[in-house]
Amino acid sequence: LGALSLKHRVQRAPLAALAQRLRQRLRGVGIEAPDHLDLHRLRPQLAARLGLEERQQGLYLIDQLEALRYGRDRLATGPSELRALRRAVRRFRPRAVQA
Repeated sequence: LGALSLKHRVQRAPLAALAQRLRQRLRGVGIEAPDHLDLHRLRPQLAARLGLEERQQGLYLIDQLEALRYGRDRLATGPSELRALRRAVRRFRPRAVQA
């Protein structure tokens, strides 16, 4: 019974979870994306490792995540913006460019 009541007390960080999912996708194509590294520091690696379309999608996702996490109006973020970003991260399937 104690475990069931604890479940409702655990706070969630949905934007952190989305950032983690994005990092996992990038690691899948060989981009070094450790958890401690800020997302904006991944930009040079995206340019070097991804094709144009995937790079643009990745940069857009990084921009959106950072705006929602650190932007001035982050507290005004509604559920619809979060759902749209979640869908975009889920659809993001990067492929590495063959060198």
